[in-house]
Amino acid sequence: GDALAAVGAISLSEDCTAGPEVDLTDFEVEVVAYLSDGVDKLRAANDTKSRASLGGGQEVLLLGVRSDKTRCFPPSMQVEKGALRSRADNTVAFCVAQRVADLLGAEEVGSSPPQSSSSAPVARPVARVIVDPMCGVGTYLLALRWVLARRGLVGCRGAELVGVDVDDETVGHLRGNVAAAGSGADAGPPVAALRGSSLALPLRSGCVDLIVVDPPWGQRHSSHNYVKQNMRKWAKEWARVLKPGGAAVVVTICKKVFEEQVIPPLQREGLLELEEAVQFDNKGWTVCRLYVARKPLCTPPARP
Repeated sequence: GDALAAVGAISLSEDCTAGPEVDLTDFEVEVVAYLSDGVDKLRAANDTKSRASLGGGQEVLLLGVRSDKTRCFPPSMQVEKGALRSRADNTVAFCVAQRVADLLGAEEVGSSPPQSSSSAPVARPVARVIVDPMCGVGTYLLALRWVLARRGLVGCRGAELVGVDVDDETVGHLRGNVAAAGSGADAGPPVAALRGSSLALPLRSGCVDLIVVDPPWGQRHSSHNYVKQNMRKWAKEWARVLKPGGAAVVVTICKKVFEEQVIPPLQREGLLELEEAVQFDNKGWTVCRLYVARKPLCTPPARP
């Protein structure tokens, strides 16, 4: 905000006089990086009690000019949501999809048998099943499909994306969005749409390689108490369908619920282990986090 204060706010329409008007479709300048000393909303939100003790310095906003020589270009993904209320954002979905692709890429290199002490690991083609168990209209799945089509991961050739949602209308929008996106090798892996609940997914145990999910936050589709009461049940069902060694990528603002009421009991049961937690700004929700929770390769025996 401070970096743009000198030139005023950016207006989104002709009748807005708050600042200079910009074209967000055929733009000529794009923000490349924002360098901060960490004293911003993200850090303050992480520990609001010590906000007064935080000190800050100058911050830098770097701008990059587009040219024909750069490979950077705006991705194209049209997701029809109809009258459904959805917070899913295309930009965030693409960022999450890139992180998922990174995880898949790391796994495919690590899946190769050792060649020799001097040889580099070689990727081994592996059929992958990737599921969004609360997919909505398919924003995350379509972003992941777009990314996988362009990343060219060997281990994801023959992969299948599966979207599951409890609402019939939502599943219908997902199928329509998949059809509109086209098919074929250039479009990415096929996407299947299923109706079902994360309390009892219509999938057999141990059949999924990776889960990517943005469960309800208790803001629009449900109450916070509903999320609080069901998040652990959802996560336990996700763990059931994951293969040993499979991972769940979870995006949520309910970090206290996930970190204190979901992960500890599931970890004690040997179902999921927290591997990564990254906080980021999700359309103004600065407390949002991306979690990577992995199912252990071996489930320990139940305690007496």
